[in-house]
Amino acid sequence: MFFKKILLVLLILLSFTPFITAQDQSSTPSFFHKKRVMASYNLNSILGDEYSSLQAYKYEYTLGLDQELLMNKYKTAVSETSLQVHLLELRDAIEVELRSAKMYGIDVFKLKYNVLGSDQYKTSFKRLLAITIKVAEDKNIDFNFCLDVFFPKNKKSKYTKEQLFAKVSEDLGEIYGSTKMSEKWLRNTNDQIVLFTGNTKNILSYSKAKGSKKIAKEDIKVIKTFFDDLNQKGSLNVVPVYHVQTYLEEIQDEIIEHFEAVTHSFIYLKRLEDYQKIKDKFTSKNIKFFPHIYLNYMPNTFIHKETGKKVYVNKKYAIDDTYLLSNNPSGTKKFRMLLEMSLTPDVELLSLSSWNLYNLSNNLNPEIHNGYALSSLLNYHFNKWNGKSNEVEEEMTYVAFRNLYRNEMNVEDKFTIRNKKKNYEGESMIEVVTLLKSPAEVYVNNTYMGIAKAGVDEFYIKKEKETKINVKVKREGKKVIDFTSPKTFTGHKYKYDPVMYITSSVDHDKSIALSDIILNSELSSMGVRFLLSNEDKALWKMAAQTYFIANRNAILQHGDNPNEYLKIRAKNYEKFKLQIKKILNEFEYKVWVDLENDRINEKGIEEELLEHDGVLKGYNILD
Repeated sequence: MFFKKILLVLLILLSFTPFITAQDQSSTPSFFHKKRVMASYNLNSILGDEYSSLQAYKYEYTLGLDQELLMNKYKTAVSETSLQVHLLELRDAIEVELRSAKMYGIDVFKLKYNVLGSDQYKTSFKRLLAITIKVAEDKNIDFNFCLDVFFPKNKKSKYTKEQLFAKVSEDLGEIYGSTKMSEKWLRNTNDQIVLFTGNTKNILSYSKAKGSKKIAKEDIKVIKTFFDDLNQKGSLNVVPVYHVQTYLEEIQDEIIEHFEAVTHSFIYLKRLEDYQKIKDKFTSKNIKFFPHIYLNYMPNTFIHKETGKKVYVNKKYAIDDTYLLSNNPSGTKKFRMLLEMSLTPDVELLSLSSWNLYNLSNNLNPEIHNGYALSSLLNYHFNKWNGKSNEVEEEMTYVAFRNLYRNEMNVEDKFTIRNKKKNYEGESMIEVVTLLKSPAEVYVNNTYMGIAKAGVDEFYIKKEKETKINVKVKREGKKVIDFTSPKTFTGHKYKYDPVMYITSSVDHDKSIALSDIILNSELSSMGVRFLLSNEDKALWKMAAQTYFIANRNAILQHGDNPNEYLKIRAKNYEKFKLQIKKILNEFEYKVWVDLENDRINEKGIEEELLEHDGVLKGYNILD
C-alpha cells in the first residue's frame, strides 16, 4: 500500500512537470511587444538620387556589363524596381523599399554602422538614415530601425579605449538625436533602444596589450562595462545585443551572466547541430536569442585560383584565373531548415542577413533571381510562429536552380564558382517546392512526382538538358496550381550567371503589387508636375505596368544575353513612351523625356569611391 501511494505521488508530480516548465517559460518577460522579422539594409542601395549605389543592381552595370569592363566585383543582380522606372525621387525610393519590405513580411531594418568610417561616410550615413526614418514617420509606415555598430579590430593599437568610447558615444548621440529619439527606433518592453553590435569582442583590442588575442572570462565584464558607461556617461538608453563568435562554453556562460540578448556569427550555420546547440544554450538560460540566417551567401569578389587571395581582374589578373566562393550549394533546403529551427516560441526576433546587400548575392528584396516565393515561405513560418490556425494563406509552388550544369562549376581553366564545402551534389538538380493547405499530387513536366504533404514539401528533377519547367498540383482530380517557370533552365550560354533563380506561381501577382507601390510614389510626383487627372494617372499606370511586366518576362528569358535583352527592352520602352505621349501635351512630353534622359544617365555613387572611403566595408562584414 505504501509503495502504491509513493507511485501515485510520483505520477502526479510527473504530470505537472510539463505545466511547470511551460509556466516557467511563459513567465519569462517578453523582450519585445510583438514578434519581429528584421533584415540588414544598405541605405545607399536604393533607386534614388546621386547618393545611391545604382551600379550594384542596375542591368547595365551587372548582368548586362561587358566582361572586359569588370574589375573588382562580378555582379548579376538586377532589382525589379529598376525594371519599372529609371530613377525615383529620394524620398519616394525610400518609401518603396519600406513598403516592399512590409509586403515581404519584414518590419525592421538593421543598419550596420562602422564607428571608424571616414567623415564622408558618417555624414552620408547620418543624413540618409534621418531621411529614411522621417519618411517612415511622415508616411505612417509601421516600421522600425536599429543600428548594428560594427567594431573593427584596433590594428597597430591606433586608438585607445577612451578614444573608441568617445567616438561611439558621440556618434550614437548624434544619430539618435538627429531623429529626435524617434519612436521608429526598435525598442524593448523597457523602452530601451536595441543596439546590435558587430564583432563585439573587438572592443577588447582597444584596451588589451598589443599582441594579446585570447579572450578570457573576465573580459566579458569589461565589454559590458563599456555599454553601461554609454548609458551612464553618454546619457544614452540602449540595450546591447552581444554578437557571439566563440565555441568556448566558459565564455558563453559569461555572456549569459552579463547580457540580456545575443545574436551569432555565421560560423554556427555551417553545421545545423552547432546552430541548434548554440540556440539551446542561450534560450535555456532565458537569454533572448536572435537567429541570424542567410539564403545563399556568396560574396561577389574575385578569388585567385592559385593564391586564394581576393584580386582585381582585367588589370593584373585574367578573369579565368579566378572564381567566386559560395557558402552553400544551390537550392533553398538549408534556408528552409534554418527557418524551421529558428522560429520557436522562445524566439522573439528573426534576423535575415540581407534585404538589399547586393554584393553578397543574398538579398531578399524583389530582384530578378529571387522573385517573391520566399515572401510566401516567410509568411507561412511567421503564421506558425504566432500560432495562427490559417498557416497557409495562399497555396503556391516555386522552382529553384542555378542556371549552370554541374560540369560548369569548379572548372579549372575557366572563370567559375566553387562551393566552400566542395559539395556539388545539389548542383545537378532542380528543386521544386510546394506550400499547400492539404496533401495533393505533384507533376513536373507531366511526370508524377508524388504526394506533397500539407505545409512545405520538396521534389527534385535532374538537370539533363535545356528544360522549361511546368509544375501542376492536383487534388481530387482537380488542378489547384498550374505554373510554368518563366525562367528556362539552359545552362551557361552567354553571360556566366552563378546566382540561384527562384520563380514561383505567386510572382506575377506580387510583381503587380510591387508595381503598384512604385507607381503610387512615381505618380504622386508626376501628378503634381503635370497636373494629371485621375483618368490620366490610371492610363499612365496601365502603360507603366505593361512595360514593367514585359521587361520582367524578357530579362528572365534573355537577361544573360545583353544584345537580345536590350533590343527587346528598347522596343518595350518605345511603346511605353508612345502611351505617355497620348497623355501629355507636346511641351509636357518634351519635359518628361528630358527628365527621363537625366534619370537614365544618372550613375549614382561610383563604387570605387565607396570602397575607398570605407562606406561599403561596414556593410560587407556579416559574419
